[in-house]
Amino acid sequence: MNMQHRYNEGFASVENVATAMAANPDQQFRAVELLVRELAAGVAKGDLDVADWSDRVQEIAVRTGMVETHGQDRIQAMMTGAIISPMHLRSPSPATTSALDAGIRTGEVVSSGDARARTVELVVRRASDIKPEPIDWLWPGRVAIGKLTMLAGEPGLGKSQLTCWVSAAVTTGGRWPGNEGTASIGSAIILSAEDDAADTVRPRLDAAGADVSRVYIVSAVRVDDGSRRSFNIQADLVLLEQEIKRIGDVRLVVIDPVSSYLGRVDSHKNAELRAVLEPIGEMASRMGVAVVAVTHLSKGGSGGANNRIIGSIAFVAAARAAFIVCRDPDDSERRLFLPTKNNLGREGDGIGFRVGVQLTPSGILAPSIFWDADPVKMSADDVLAAGDRGEVTSGDEAEDFLRDLLVAGPVPTKTVKAEAGAAELSWATVRRAKDRIGVRAVKAKEADGGWLWTLAEVEDVHAEVEGAPLSEMSTFAENSQSDEHLRGSPPRRST
Repeated sequence: MNMQHRYNEGFASVENVATAMAANPDQQFRAVELLVRELAAGVAKGDLDVADWSDRVQEIAVRTGMVETHGQDRIQAMMTGAIISPMHLRSPSPATTSALDAGIRTGEVVSSGDARARTVELVVRRASDIKPEPIDWLWPGRVAIGKLTMLAGEPGLGKSQLTCWVSAAVTTGGRWPGNEGTASIGSAIILSAEDDAADTVRPRLDAAGADVSRVYIVSAVRVDDGSRRSFNIQADLVLLEQEIKRIGDVRLVVIDPVSSYLGRVDSHKNAELRAVLEPIGEMASRMGVAVVAVTHLSKGGSGGANNRIIGSIAFVAAARAAFIVCRDPDDSERRLFLPTKNNLGREGDGIGFRVGVQLTPSGILAPSIFWDADPVKMSADDVLAAGDRGEVTSGDEAEDFLRDLLVAGPVPTKTVKAEAGAAELSWATVRRAKDRIGVRAVKAKEADGGWLWTLAEVEDVHAEVEGAPLSEMSTFAENSQSDEHLRGSPPRRST
């Protein structure tokens, strides 16, 4: 793509954003100002003629009604500020210097269509005059009040169920997993474009134990003629802010997925996307709410986890923290909730979880999150890279280890554990491999009553319980304190 074509696309983006956000003048002005400043960098580099740049911006402002809405003086001041900012970053070309010799560097710009000029100045605050404030956490170390948090993952791995679980914790003051504290109680607003409110979102909330009287689900925007349309972040953010004020105690806003609410914005264009996402962060700060935006993760690609988030890198850049949900490479039924970015504190460990089912008060079996107790030490980059390379995982190694060890017959559990340690395999990984390949735990007939592991397909069985054949034995034993029976217990859910 040549330089001129790129700038033409930039001017088109300015007009698209100005048109789409006309219903919210303040957000419209901020978004357009951001895009115009980026285009002004082309003037500073000598790629764009300053007169052509100012004429095109002026024409867009007229066509989209911005001049009528904001006034020509404010539009001119915006252009002045935009053209000055890049000048401080890069020395202008001789041609640009000549074009601006009327006084641009002192804060004045003159377009060929308007001879009026405005003066601009920096807004500066002395650091000693700013009162320091601690981060207000919704989920300590992970999701902050007043900030935008991004959650990404492949379809079907539990992202939306996770947001329902978080909503339940917030509406009930529930405990966060991993002994990470208790949620401050409040209301939650959910924008869900992909899941039906009645047969999907509500049952998931019930299964997670939410106080559904505190959860508000946005389904559409009603217009003057009585018709309805989809919520649009560019045009309707002010309506969301009004609803937050009306409810009064909102602590969490979920946008799932954020790409469904971008309107005409191209999610692969960094400048356009930033113009939409930055107002979300500003609203979160003004209203004192945590915003969790859900998006998708590509199945492959180069670079780290953040580069796998579908669309522009602006998704991650605008968020103060970002997480992914992915499959555990050692256990296809286990999910990993892993940090990929945290600008507000240390990145921290991940957490494992499984998606089980709960019977809701309405008699519906609905999916719910069951958290693991132990932290996940693998990074998001390492987990995704292992999947991309198709490398042999520790789970594969554990399966081979068990087959080799048990091929000759049953082996005492403590021997299996000792051999696994010698092979540098974690006990949790070995136990998960045990379930996948059909290893059974049985009680030996000897007096010591020890436990044995045996492969289901091995016919030469050396363990019995009270003379019963192995096929009739239970893999569980009542009142046993052995950790054999921990595998049958679902992960403990924090509520």
